[in-house]
Amino acid sequence: GDHGANIKELRHRCGDGVEIDVTHTHKKMKDGTEAVVVRVGVHRDDKKSLNKAVETVNMEIKELVKRTDYQGPEGKKYRALANKHAIKRSQLYDASHKAYARGDGKGAKRLADKAKAEGKMMRQCNADAAKAIFSYRNKGKGDLFIDLHGLTVEEALGFLKKRLEKFLHNDVDDKLHCVTGAGHHSPGHLAKIKPAVKELVTKMKLKYEIENVGTYIIHC
Repeated sequence: GDHGANIKELRHRCGDGVEIDVTHTHKKMKDGTEAVVVRVGVHRDDKKSLNKAVETVNMEIKELVKRTDYQGPEGKKYRALANKHAIKRSQLYDASHKAYARGDGKGAKRLADKAKAEGKMMRQCNADAAKAIFSYRNKGKGDLFIDLHGLTVEEALGFLKKRLEKFLHNDVDDKLHCVTGAGHHSPGHLAKIKPAVKELVTKMKLKYEIENVGTYIIHC
């Protein structure tokens, strides 16, 4: 949670004498993506109290995992397919360059054409993933709420621009709650969507307020 809110709450619930610490590292996955590995340590001299605290922490972790599932099943599926096509495209281009170096121009073109086809499928899968993720994060929450978690910067700005267009041409001061996230789950904890949204809103000369570390209220 923002500023360690979840850990503070857990310490309170587990009671005096229980120590809880959190560490995280970045790990390269087999598909080339980077994951954040979070370890929660629970310490207590009394075994009975320790077991109870561990049970409390495990229940909270399960709930947090559910809440931070940014992509949903369909989004994950299409992102994984896009990654497979991207890897295949790279392999084919590499093979094409080697074929050209051997003097096999015809073979090089054939491989390059296959690589282009893989690239086209990759882009389509990413587009399908973006739609699925956006729907997963926003379905049933109304037009004056938009959650951009799980999207690339380009995808996020595309959805935001489309949403803003719905309100910019009326005479009402609509307030769009835009959830960008604070970057806690990004590599290096550096937010990407949040500053991009701020830059876009500033360029559009729209007023905005900071509701919290990961949410803007945009006047549109």
